[in-house]
Amino acid sequence: DWVQISRADMWGPRHRQFAESVSGELLLIGRASDTPVESPGYQVWATKDGVSWELRVTSLPWTRLTSSFQLGDKIGVLANNICWLSSDGSEWSQAGTLPGFGTAAVASNGKLWGLGGFTEVFEQNSFVYASINGAVWDEVSDAAPWLSRFDAKATTFRDQLWIMGGESTSGITNDAWYSEDGVEWTATPIPLWMGLARDEFSVVVFRDRLWVMAGAKPIAPGD
Repeated sequence: DWVQISRADMWGPRHRQFAESVSGELLLIGRASDTPVESPGYQVWATKDGVSWELRVTSLPWTRLTSSFQLGDKIGVLANNICWLSSDGSEWSQAGTLPGFGTAAVASNGKLWGLGGFTEVFEQNSFVYASINGAVWDEVSDAAPWLSRFDAKATTFRDQLWIMGGESTSGITNDAWYSEDGVEWTATPIPLWMGLARDEFSVVVFRDRLWVMAGAKPIAPGD
């Protein structure tokens, strides 16, 4: 059962939005759904109770936001493969840059991980990078066994890295892989919720389970 606790028009329809909690607040990071993907205009909204929301940042100069994460006592985002960090969502500082763009990022076991994306010459890849601070990145693998992809979803679950979904050269994927070290990966059987491939979905850990919500399905020719 779901209960609506704030107005539907509080911050308007969102596209590529992310939510993180820090210092007792929930931060919503996203932009209006009618904003072009390559345009800046990301906003940060904050709340302590989910009812009353404050527009904390009107417009941030990011493009192609692909991930949000928590690294230590800070929250961060990966936007056009540039890592940005903040302590409260108001002031943001640029930490470092990953090669290419469209990479999925997640914090796990004290490190920040970058998975997949495009190279600088627009080739999809299955690279794995790791960083302890978001500034200096080390290549862990240049050929993980999962399909090369961009805009995938990454998370951590039971002390393991997970990557799922995203778009490959053959279209939107419906697989899920996990790893303890970013080098050795294991594929899971295709879950029932992934019977329909999707991208731009949300994945969270709740009550010791992975939860996947919403997303976009592949567009059939002629649609």
